[in-house]
Amino acid sequence: MLKFKNFAEIFIVMILLPILILPQHRGDNLSFQGLFDNPNGTDAKIAAMGGANIAGTGELGSIFNNPAGLASIHKIKFSFTANEFEKRWWENQDYRPNRQFVTLSFYLDGLYAPNPANNGKWDNQAFFDDSTYIVNDPQLGLDPFSEEAANWINSESGRAFNNIAVVVPLKILEHNFVISAAYSKQFNILDYDRNNTYLDPHLGYNGYGPVPERVTSAEDSIRVNWFDYERSKIGKLNQITFAFATGITESIDLGVKVNLLSGSSNDSYKLNKIGYFDLMGGANQFKFSYDTLNTGIKGTSNYSAFSITVGSVFKLNRFNLGVSLNLPYTLKKEWSYTKTVSSVDSTSSAINSGVDELSLPLTYAVGLAFMPIDEFTIRLDVEKSNLSNSKLNMASPDSTLRKFPNKTSIRVGAEYKIQKFLSILFGYNYQNALFVPDGAAIKDKGPGINSYSFGVSILLPIGRFNIAYTTSSMRYYDSYFSNTNYNTVTNSNILVGYTYTLN
Repeated sequence: MLKFKNFAEIFIVMILLPILILPQHRGDNLSFQGLFDNPNGTDAKIAAMGGANIAGTGELGSIFNNPAGLASIHKIKFSFTANEFEKRWWENQDYRPNRQFVTLSFYLDGLYAPNPANNGKWDNQAFFDDSTYIVNDPQLGLDPFSEEAANWINSESGRAFNNIAVVVPLKILEHNFVISAAYSKQFNILDYDRNNTYLDPHLGYNGYGPVPERVTSAEDSIRVNWFDYERSKIGKLNQITFAFATGITESIDLGVKVNLLSGSSNDSYKLNKIGYFDLMGGANQFKFSYDTLNTGIKGTSNYSAFSITVGSVFKLNRFNLGVSLNLPYTLKKEWSYTKTVSSVDSTSSAINSGVDELSLPLTYAVGLAFMPIDEFTIRLDVEKSNLSNSKLNMASPDSTLRKFPNKTSIRVGAEYKIQKFLSILFGYNYQNALFVPDGAAIKDKGPGINSYSFGVSILLPIGRFNIAYTTSSMRYYDSYFSNTNYNTVTNSNILVGYTYTLN
């Protein structure tokens, strides 16, 4: 459970770099998964407003999205944040009986645990010979996306100092400029995927190779291997940011920033063989045998990138228009892994290393800010990343990688000043994940992620405190002829920030 007594993280969906989530399908190899799908929080006030700040001005948090918003700052400010987070994953795999192999789904659904003494026996023979052949009743009436229905549940949580930032206004030749710098633990790398019915070949989907032809005669035989798959990446991406902003007229502010990204992750991949099915001709004739062939990969990855963001804000009385462009850049991943393969009779290991590169295209965002009265502000951002144009240069060919769909983010936030010293904040964010589930009817758009946030901003004689809370959820399913996998990913976060202004 999330602990509110500690400093905590908020899931800010307003970002510096495009959010990147690689596919969660039958089971993918280690790659760039999880790098940018857990922003570590940058500014608590902005986070509480759904991350909408492309058209915001006068706030130090603008260094993390549109640097042009810094140009309206006229006093030295510094800020820091700290956070705590909890992320949870779970999946419910629901297999459907096949009219040719009716009882096969009992094995894959976990309703029946086969007796090792029955290795190589016909399933119907094992049923009559073994009194331990007991099939448990399935739980009926559960929400397929609920934790109660899940086959497995995993969670990660933590707390950390988050970032520190400073802004200094200058006057050079009678013209006002602003310089700013920040150090942040920009992203938590929190990637996890599991599939405890990884089948090779897959019985009901041709996305991983040809689907086995139907067994029609007694002489036919097809072997289907059954594995338990698990993958994780845990780490952090740190970022150093330098920004420069100025107002070229009373109505137009411009800004530019450079981002130096670095970090590392501990990576793990497991593919442990449970056994295999021999599918034979005839009515419901198949054999199951336990087997051992375990593949494990462990190691580290180091990441680095250099990117530039340019932005502008057009100020028209109570209405602002902001534009931010994240220029194309390349993310480099240097990895070193130890691969171990174990069977009943032998174990072998080998060390491999390489460099993978991901070239990301231009990302652009447009924001509006409107203040109908002095006490109320509403913001709206729309961000577009044409990630279908991304290019991967891999050290080793990987057939599991797929083309990214494009990403669209919509962020809405509002601030209402109850008193001069107190504001309430709330926001909503929608974006699509950057993978297409197996069997999805729409092939060019990922499942939706909905995030809700709220918070308060309190002005005290010693500075301003901002507190924000957000929760987000993604639900989607992979659909196959043989089964449906119901997947859920949730985030619960709090972020506390402090800003001090020198008079």
